[in-house]
Amino acid sequence: MTLTVKSVARVSLVSTLVLAAAGAALLSASPASGAASTLGAAAQQSGRYFGTAVAANKLGDSTYTGILNREFDMVTAENEMKMDATEPNQGQFSYGNADRIVNQARNQGKRVRGHALAWHSQQPGWMQNMSGSALRNAMLNHVTQVASYYRGKIYAWDVVNEAFADNPVPSNYHTTLQNFAALGVDVQITELDIEGSGSTQAQQYQGVTQACLAVARCTGITVWGIRDTDSWRASGTPLLFDGNGNKKAAYTSVLNVLNNGTGTTPPTTTTTTSNPGGGGCTATYSEGEKWNDRFNGHVTVSGTDNWIVTVTVGSPQRITATWNTSASWESANVMTARPNGSGNSFGFTIMHGGNWNWPSVSCRVA
Repeated sequence: MTLTVKSVARVSLVSTLVLAAAGAALLSASPASGAASTLGAAAQQSGRYFGTAVAANKLGDSTYTGILNREFDMVTAENEMKMDATEPNQGQFSYGNADRIVNQARNQGKRVRGHALAWHSQQPGWMQNMSGSALRNAMLNHVTQVASYYRGKIYAWDVVNEAFADNPVPSNYHTTLQNFAALGVDVQITELDIEGSGSTQAQQYQGVTQACLAVARCTGITVWGIRDTDSWRASGTPLLFDGNGNKKAAYTSVLNVLNNGTGTTPPTTTTTTSNPGGGGCTATYSEGEKWNDRFNGHVTVSGTDNWIVTVTVGSPQRITATWNTSASWESANVMTARPNGSGNSFGFTIMHGGNWNWPSVSCRVA
Protein backbone atom coordinates (compact mmCIF):
# COMPACT_ATOMS: atom_id res chain seq x y z
CA MET A 1 0.00 0.00 0.00
CA THR A 2 1.16 3.51 -0.79
CA LEU A 3 0.14 6.69 1.01
CA THR A 4 0.59 9.96 -0.82
CA VAL A 5 1.11 13.22 0.98
CA LYS A 6 -0.16 16.23 -0.93
CA SER A 7 2.00 19.28 -0.36
CA VAL A 8 0.96 22.81 -1.24
CA ALA A 9 1.71 26.33 -0.09
CA ARG A 10 4.20 26.38 2.78
CA VAL A 11 3.87 23.35 3.22
CA SER A 12 0.35 22.12 3.97
CA LEU A 13 -0.57 18.49 3.96
CA VAL A 14 -3.46 16.56 2.53
CA SER A 15 -3.45 12.79 2.51
CA THR A 16 -4.63 10.72 -0.41
CA LEU A 17 -5.33 7.00 -0.44
CA VAL A 18 -3.50 5.38 -3.34
CA LEU A 19 -3.92 2.06 -5.12
CA ALA A 20 -0.71 0.74 -6.63
CA ALA A 21 -1.15 -0.91 -10.00
CA ALA A 22 -0.60 -4.66 -9.97
CA GLY A 23 2.96 -5.58 -10.78
CA ALA A 24 4.25 -2.02 -10.52
CA ALA A 25 7.81 -1.86 -9.21
CA LEU A 26 9.82 0.96 -7.71
CA LEU A 27 12.59 2.46 -9.76
CA SER A 28 15.82 0.68 -9.01
CA ALA A 29 18.68 2.80 -7.80
CA SER A 30 21.41 3.31 -10.38
CA PRO A 31 24.54 5.01 -9.01
CA ALA A 32 25.69 7.80 -11.27
CA SER A 33 29.30 8.52 -12.15
CA GLY A 34 28.60 12.24 -11.76
CA ALA A 35 25.85 14.61 -10.79
CA ALA A 36 22.68 14.17 -12.84
CA SER A 37 21.55 17.20 -14.83
CA THR A 38 17.76 16.66 -14.68
CA LEU A 39 15.27 16.17 -11.86
CA GLY A 40 14.11 12.73 -12.98
CA ALA A 41 17.62 11.37 -13.47
CA ALA A 42 18.78 12.79 -10.14
CA ALA A 43 15.84 11.23 -8.29
CA GLN A 44 16.45 7.84 -9.91
CA GLN A 45 19.90 7.68 -8.29
CA SER A 46 18.20 7.03 -4.94
CA GLY A 47 15.43 4.83 -6.37
CA ARG A 48 12.82 7.60 -6.46
CA TYR A 49 10.89 9.45 -9.16
CA PHE A 50 10.34 13.15 -9.76
CA GLY A 51 7.13 13.97 -11.58
CA THR A 52 4.81 16.77 -12.58
CA ALA A 53 1.15 17.47 -13.26
CA VAL A 54 0.36 17.93 -16.96
CA ALA A 55 -2.50 19.70 -18.73
CA ALA A 56 -3.60 18.33 -22.10
CA ASN A 57 -4.23 21.79 -23.56
CA LYS A 58 -0.55 22.68 -23.11
CA LEU A 59 0.89 19.71 -24.98
CA GLY A 60 1.08 21.82 -28.14
CA ASP A 61 3.44 24.27 -26.39
CA SER A 62 6.99 23.30 -27.40
CA THR A 63 8.61 25.00 -24.40
CA TYR A 64 6.22 23.21 -22.05
CA THR A 65 6.73 19.77 -23.62
CA GLY A 66 10.46 20.34 -23.92
CA ILE A 67 10.78 20.80 -20.16
CA LEU A 68 8.37 17.93 -19.52
CA ASN A 69 10.27 15.50 -21.73
CA ARG A 70 13.66 16.52 -20.36
CA GLU A 71 13.10 16.86 -16.63
CA PHE A 72 10.39 14.50 -15.35
CA ASP A 73 9.94 10.73 -15.24
CA MET A 74 6.40 10.56 -13.80
CA VAL A 75 3.28 12.27 -15.14
CA THR A 76 -0.05 13.07 -13.46
CA ALA A 77 -3.07 14.41 -15.35
CA GLU A 78 -3.91 17.73 -13.73
CA ASN A 79 -7.69 17.64 -14.33
CA GLU A 80 -8.32 15.26 -17.22
CA MET A 81 -8.87 12.11 -15.14
CA LYS A 82 -11.08 13.68 -12.48
CA MET A 83 -14.70 12.63 -12.23
CA ASP A 84 -16.27 15.52 -14.12
CA ALA A 85 -13.87 14.98 -17.03
CA THR A 86 -14.12 11.19 -17.34
CA GLU A 87 -17.89 10.78 -16.68
CA PRO A 88 -19.55 14.11 -17.58
CA ASN A 89 -22.93 12.38 -17.86
CA GLN A 90 -23.92 9.31 -15.89
CA GLY A 91 -22.83 6.21 -17.74
CA GLN A 92 -21.18 8.24 -20.50
CA PHE A 93 -17.38 8.13 -20.26
CA SER A 94 -14.93 10.44 -21.99
CA TYR A 95 -11.18 9.76 -22.11
CA GLY A 96 -9.91 11.87 -25.03
CA ASN A 97 -7.87 14.48 -23.15
CA ALA A 98 -6.66 12.00 -20.55
CA ASP A 99 -5.52 9.70 -23.36
CA ARG A 100 -3.47 12.52 -24.86
CA ILE A 101 -1.52 12.82 -21.62
CA VAL A 102 -1.13 9.07 -21.15
CA ASN A 103 0.01 8.50 -24.72
CA GLN A 104 2.46 11.39 -24.67
CA ALA A 105 3.99 10.17 -21.41
CA ARG A 106 4.24 6.54 -22.44
CA ASN A 107 5.75 7.46 -25.81
CA GLN A 108 8.49 9.25 -23.86
CA GLY A 109 9.05 6.26 -21.57
CA LYS A 110 7.46 7.93 -18.56
CA ARG A 111 5.10 6.39 -16.02
CA VAL A 112 1.65 7.81 -15.27
CA ARG A 113 -0.16 8.37 -11.98
CA GLY A 114 -3.96 8.25 -12.13
CA HIS A 115 -5.61 11.28 -10.50
CA ALA A 116 -8.24 10.90 -9.09
CA LEU A 117 -11.07 8.34 -8.84
CA ALA A 118 -12.97 9.95 -5.96
CA TRP A 119 -12.86 13.54 -4.74
CA HIS A 120 -15.31 15.85 -3.00
CA SER A 121 -14.54 18.59 -5.53
CA GLN A 122 -15.04 18.54 -9.32
CA GLN A 123 -17.91 16.10 -9.10
CA PRO A 124 -20.05 16.06 -12.25
CA GLY A 125 -23.34 17.88 -11.89
CA TRP A 126 -25.42 14.70 -12.14
CA MET A 127 -23.70 13.28 -9.03
CA GLN A 128 -23.77 16.30 -6.76
CA ASN A 129 -27.22 15.72 -5.30
CA MET A 130 -26.89 11.95 -4.94
CA SER A 131 -26.76 10.18 -1.60
CA GLY A 132 -27.10 6.74 -0.04
CA SER A 133 -27.06 3.62 -2.18
CA ALA A 134 -27.48 5.59 -5.42
CA LEU A 135 -24.27 7.51 -4.75
CA ARG A 136 -22.45 4.37 -3.65
CA ASN A 137 -23.43 2.45 -6.76
CA ALA A 138 -22.54 5.38 -9.00
CA MET A 139 -19.12 5.64 -7.36
CA LEU A 140 -18.44 1.91 -7.64
CA ASN A 141 -19.34 1.97 -11.32
CA HIS A 142 -17.18 5.03 -11.96
CA VAL A 143 -14.12 3.57 -10.24
CA THR A 144 -14.55 0.21 -11.97
CA GLN A 145 -15.00 1.68 -15.45
CA VAL A 146 -12.15 4.20 -15.31
CA ALA A 147 -9.64 1.91 -13.61
CA SER A 148 -10.48 -0.90 -16.03
CA TYR A 149 -10.06 1.37 -19.05
CA TYR A 150 -6.53 2.32 -17.98
CA ARG A 151 -5.50 -1.11 -16.74
CA GLY A 152 -1.83 -1.70 -17.57
CA LYS A 153 -1.15 1.97 -18.34
CA ILE A 154 -1.25 3.51 -14.86
CA TYR A 155 1.49 3.13 -12.27
CA ALA A 156 -0.78 4.01 -9.31
CA TRP A 157 -4.15 5.65 -8.66
CA ASP A 158 -5.10 8.39 -6.27
CA VAL A 159 -8.24 6.50 -5.26
CA VAL A 160 -9.63 8.90 -2.62
CA ASN A 161 -8.19 12.38 -3.00
CA GLU A 162 -7.97 14.64 0.07
CA ALA A 163 -9.20 11.94 2.43
CA PHE A 164 -8.02 14.09 5.35
CA ALA A 165 -8.63 17.79 5.88
CA ASP A 166 -5.82 20.14 4.90
CA ASN A 167 -5.93 22.16 8.23
CA PRO A 168 -4.45 22.35 10.96
CA VAL A 169 -1.06 21.79 9.30
CA PRO A 170 1.32 19.34 11.11
CA SER A 171 4.28 21.25 12.49
CA ASN A 172 6.86 18.54 11.86
CA TYR A 173 6.91 17.64 8.20
CA HIS A 174 9.74 15.11 8.29
CA THR A 175 8.31 13.34 11.31
CA THR A 176 4.88 13.20 9.66
CA LEU A 177 6.38 11.42 6.64
CA GLN A 178 8.33 9.08 8.89
CA ASN A 179 5.33 8.23 11.03
CA PHE A 180 3.29 7.22 7.99
CA ALA A 181 6.20 5.18 6.63
CA ALA A 182 6.49 3.43 10.00
CA LEU A 183 2.99 2.03 9.43
CA GLY A 184 4.48 -0.13 6.68
CA VAL A 185 3.39 1.95 3.66
CA ASP A 186 5.31 3.85 1.02
CA VAL A 187 4.87 7.62 1.12
CA GLN A 188 4.83 9.95 -1.88
CA ILE A 189 4.52 13.73 -2.13
CA THR A 190 1.98 14.16 -4.90
CA GLU A 191 1.02 17.83 -5.28
CA LEU A 192 3.91 20.05 -4.32
CA ASP A 193 3.98 23.77 -4.97
CA ILE A 194 5.39 26.48 -2.70
CA GLU A 195 4.48 30.11 -3.18
CA GLY A 196 7.31 32.63 -3.01
CA SER A 197 10.51 33.50 -4.82
CA GLY A 198 14.27 33.64 -4.52
CA SER A 199 16.26 32.08 -1.72
CA THR A 200 13.31 31.74 0.66
CA GLN A 201 11.34 29.63 -1.80
CA ALA A 202 14.50 27.68 -2.68
CA GLN A 203 15.08 26.82 0.98
CA GLN A 204 11.48 25.66 1.37
CA TYR A 205 11.75 23.37 -1.65
CA GLN A 206 15.10 22.14 -0.40
CA GLY A 207 13.64 21.29 3.00
CA VAL A 208 10.71 19.32 1.57
CA THR A 209 12.98 17.37 -0.78
CA GLN A 210 15.42 16.62 2.02
CA ALA A 211 12.55 15.47 4.23
CA CYS A 212 11.49 12.96 1.57
CA LEU A 213 15.01 11.69 0.99
CA ALA A 214 15.52 11.29 4.74
CA VAL A 215 12.64 8.76 4.83
CA ALA A 216 13.55 5.51 3.06
CA ARG A 217 9.93 4.78 2.13
CA CYS A 218 9.29 8.22 0.62
CA THR A 219 9.55 7.05 -2.97
CA GLY A 220 8.75 10.08 -5.10
CA ILE A 221 7.79 13.73 -5.48
CA THR A 222 5.39 15.36 -7.94
CA VAL A 223 5.25 19.13 -8.42
CA TRP A 224 1.85 20.48 -9.46
CA GLY A 225 2.79 22.04 -12.78
CA ILE A 226 5.84 23.02 -14.80
CA ARG A 227 6.10 26.82 -15.22
CA ASP A 228 4.76 29.43 -12.82
CA THR A 229 2.30 30.59 -15.47
CA ASP A 230 0.90 27.04 -15.79
CA SER A 231 -0.02 26.87 -12.09
CA TRP A 232 -3.54 27.21 -10.73
CA ARG A 233 -1.99 29.67 -8.30
CA ALA A 234 0.17 31.49 -10.88
CA SER A 235 0.19 34.80 -8.99
CA GLY A 236 2.18 33.11 -6.21
CA THR A 237 4.95 31.94 -8.62
CA PRO A 238 5.00 28.53 -6.89
CA LEU A 239 6.89 26.25 -9.31
CA LEU A 240 10.45 25.39 -10.36
CA PHE A 241 10.46 27.20 -13.73
CA ASP A 242 9.44 30.78 -14.46
CA GLY A 243 6.89 31.76 -17.09
CA ASN A 244 9.54 31.68 -19.83
CA GLY A 245 10.67 28.20 -18.88
CA ASN A 246 13.87 29.29 -17.13
CA LYS A 247 15.13 27.34 -14.13
CA LYS A 248 14.60 29.15 -10.83
CA ALA A 249 16.71 29.05 -7.67
CA ALA A 250 14.20 26.53 -6.30
CA TYR A 251 15.02 24.19 -9.20
CA THR A 252 18.72 24.30 -8.40
CA SER A 253 18.14 23.64 -4.71
CA VAL A 254 15.97 20.59 -5.48
CA LEU A 255 18.43 19.21 -8.03
CA ASN A 256 21.33 19.57 -5.60
CA VAL A 257 19.48 17.70 -2.86
CA LEU A 258 18.48 14.90 -5.26
CA ASN A 259 22.07 14.55 -6.43
CA ASN A 260 23.18 14.32 -2.81
CA GLY A 261 20.96 11.23 -2.64
CA THR A 262 20.00 11.40 1.02
CA GLY A 263 18.29 13.84 3.32
CA THR A 264 21.34 14.04 5.54
CA THR A 265 25.02 13.54 4.91
CA PRO A 266 26.80 10.45 6.26
CA PRO A 267 28.00 10.50 9.88
CA THR A 268 31.09 12.68 10.28
CA THR A 269 34.09 11.39 12.23
CA THR A 270 37.35 13.35 12.21
CA THR A 271 40.52 12.54 14.14
CA THR A 272 43.10 15.24 14.78
CA THR A 273 46.44 14.59 16.52
CA SER A 274 47.73 17.35 18.77
CA ASN A 275 51.38 16.77 17.89
CA PRO A 276 53.42 14.45 15.66
CA GLY A 277 54.26 12.24 18.63
CA GLY A 278 50.63 11.09 19.09
CA GLY A 279 48.04 11.79 21.75
CA GLY A 280 45.07 12.42 19.51
CA CYS A 281 41.31 12.26 19.94
CA THR A 282 38.27 11.29 17.88
CA ALA A 283 34.93 13.11 17.74
CA THR A 284 31.98 11.08 16.43
CA TYR A 285 28.73 12.80 15.44
CA SER A 286 25.33 11.09 15.64
CA GLU A 287 21.88 12.39 14.79
CA GLY A 288 19.30 13.12 17.48
CA GLU A 289 15.69 14.24 17.53
CA LYS A 290 14.17 16.14 14.58
CA TRP A 291 11.49 18.80 14.40
CA ASN A 292 10.09 20.89 11.58
CA ASP A 293 12.51 23.77 12.11
CA ARG A 294 15.44 22.19 13.98
CA PHE A 295 17.28 19.01 14.90
CA ASN A 296 19.57 17.80 17.68
CA GLY A 297 23.08 16.47 17.27
CA HIS A 298 25.30 14.51 19.65
CA VAL A 299 29.10 14.23 19.75
CA THR A 300 31.09 11.58 21.61
CA VAL A 301 34.82 12.09 22.15
CA SER A 302 37.34 9.29 22.66
CA GLY A 303 41.11 9.18 23.17
CA THR A 304 41.43 11.88 25.82
CA ASP A 305 39.54 13.70 28.56
CA ASN A 306 41.22 16.99 27.64
CA TRP A 307 39.65 17.78 24.29
CA ILE A 308 38.53 20.67 22.12
CA VAL A 309 35.92 19.93 19.46
CA THR A 310 35.08 22.26 16.60
CA VAL A 311 31.56 22.01 15.16
CA THR A 312 30.91 23.69 11.79
CA VAL A 313 27.38 24.11 10.43
CA GLY A 314 26.36 25.11 6.90
CA SER A 315 24.44 28.29 6.10
CA PRO A 316 21.66 29.12 6.96
CA GLN A 317 21.99 26.76 9.93
CA ARG A 318 22.74 28.10 13.39
CA ILE A 319 23.32 26.46 16.77
CA THR A 320 20.83 27.72 19.35
CA ALA A 321 21.39 25.49 22.39
CA THR A 322 24.10 23.25 23.87
CA TRP A 323 24.38 20.86 26.81
CA ASN A 324 27.16 19.00 28.70
CA THR A 325 29.85 21.32 27.33
CA SER A 326 31.38 24.77 27.65
CA ALA A 327 30.82 26.38 24.25
CA SER A 328 32.13 29.45 22.49
CA TRP A 329 31.79 30.68 18.92
CA GLU A 330 34.54 31.47 16.45
CA SER A 331 31.93 32.73 13.96
CA ALA A 332 28.21 32.38 13.32
CA ASN A 333 28.82 28.95 11.78
CA VAL A 334 31.67 27.61 13.93
CA MET A 335 31.36 26.53 17.57
CA THR A 336 34.16 25.40 19.87
CA ALA A 337 33.21 22.91 22.61
CA ARG A 338 35.25 21.97 25.69
CA PRO A 339 34.64 19.62 28.67
CA ASN A 340 32.59 21.02 31.57
CA GLY A 341 32.83 18.06 33.91
CA SER A 342 29.84 16.19 32.44
CA GLY A 343 31.85 13.54 30.61
CA ASN A 344 32.97 13.12 27.02
CA SER A 345 29.62 13.44 25.27
CA PHE A 346 27.72 16.64 24.53
CA GLY A 347 24.89 17.85 22.37
CA PHE A 348 23.40 20.85 20.62
CA THR A 349 20.35 22.04 18.70
CA ILE A 350 20.60 23.35 15.12
CA MET A 351 17.95 25.58 13.54
CA HIS A 352 18.26 24.23 10.01
CA GLY A 353 16.59 26.95 7.90
CA GLY A 354 15.82 24.33 5.24
CA ASN A 355 19.32 22.77 5.31
CA TRP A 356 19.09 19.31 6.88
CA ASN A 357 22.75 18.40 6.30
CA TRP A 358 24.75 17.26 9.30
CA PRO A 359 27.53 19.47 10.66
CA SER A 360 31.21 18.57 10.43
CA VAL A 361 33.16 17.94 13.63
CA SER A 362 36.88 17.79 14.40
CA CYS A 363 38.77 17.12 17.62
CA ARG A 364 42.13 18.14 19.02
CA VAL A 365 43.84 17.68 22.36
CA ALA A 366 43.93 20.83 24.46
